Amino acid sequence: MSRQEKSSVLKDLFREYYEKAELDLPSDIEFREFAYQPFDSESYVRHLSFRTYDEVKNFFIQHVPLHLYFSSATYLSPAAEDMELKGWRGSDLLFDIDSDHIKKCVENKLVKKFRLCPECEVLSEEPENECPQCSGETIDYIDPECLKYAEEVALDVVDILVEEIGIDKRFITVSFSGNRGFHIRVTDERLRSLDRDSRRIIAGFIKASNMHFPAIKIDEKYLVLPPRVIDGGVRRRVANRLLRQIIEPELREYILSSGHVKKDLIKRIDKDLLQRYSKYYSDYAETPIDEMVTMDISRLVRIPNSINGKSGLLTKKIDLNELGDIEFVLEKFSPFHDRTAVIEVRYKLPKIRLLDEEFKTSGRGLYHVRLPVAIYLELKNIGRIKKIL
Repeated sequence: MSRQEKSSVLKDLFREYYEKAELDLPSDIEFREFAYQPFDSESYVRHLSFRTYDEVKNFFIQHVPLHLYFSSATYLSPAAEDMELKGWRGSDLLFDIDSDHIKKCVENKLVKKFRLCPECEVLSEEPENECPQCSGETIDYIDPECLKYAEEVALDVVDILVEEIGIDKRFITVSFSGNRGFHIRVTDERLRSLDRDSRRIIAGFIKASNMHFPAIKIDEKYLVLPPRVIDGGVRRRVANRLLRQIIEPELREYILSSGHVKKDLIKRIDKDLLQRYSKYYSDYAETPIDEMVTMDISRLVRIPNSINGKSGLLTKKIDLNELGDIEFVLEKFSPFHDRTAVIEVRYKLPKIRLLDEEFKTSGRGLYHVRLPVAIYLELKNIGRIKKIL
């Protein structure tokens, strides 16, 4: 199925959405570069500049985007095609949390790839095995359960920014990407002029890879005591993350203790349990962010309330008070949640979920599904929408 063939119904749906949408744009629109990917192209249209919200809105109703972005940087001349001539004025500080970088998601096999072979109408769960008749394409699938892990990481990053770096929450914006994770954007003016090296240092501090925790001798054994909340820095992070997992009262009491710890409390802690948990301290210290995104001073950012063209779901700003309790449901993240469609599918599809909606196909045929599911399947080249009900 060509991009042009699959685009007509989808493009009309996207246009219908953008006619009513309230895009969440920065106040300094005139200094931002805008970019989008059209429905009929694999490449992006960049170096667009607008003066007002209405100009942005009207342009993207006329030129319906599959993906829509503004620049994290502000420029004196955002429409200049030569980056050297744009006149860089500073950039927001960005953090990208992607599900396929999270160990729990990978270890629990919540991140999958399928091999799609259109010519022989086969969808394989073994993406490394290419079809002998056609090269096919690889499709990414993220189980919604993985989004809860990504949300946990986003919560951790916000905590580090506020408690360890000292950034005021009013300068922090968190958005669900509409596909595999979260975007965090810091707009504190004091940080906008940071160069790539300074941003790399911040990313390294937050990521905290390969941390070492020294052992001490307890009852003739060398053991690593868990970090305590009072320790601060990376040790504080590990302590807070351990508290999510640990239910043993003595161990929790130690992690939450302040000041001098009595020897009898340490003696009461199960040493085998202590040894078992100590293997995970380095993992608990690490915060899986994409360092390259943070270092980039001219990154494009998905516009909140735009549609992610990989899934058909909304890129949506999340209230910081909601972070940790997000309900990942189509009603919240799809503007098409209350409609249904008939879609033609040519493949047998295993049971998968799009947020709270579970579905599968038994092979070639017509299927009556919720419209967000139909949009998702067509964007993945698995099916084609025949009728919207």
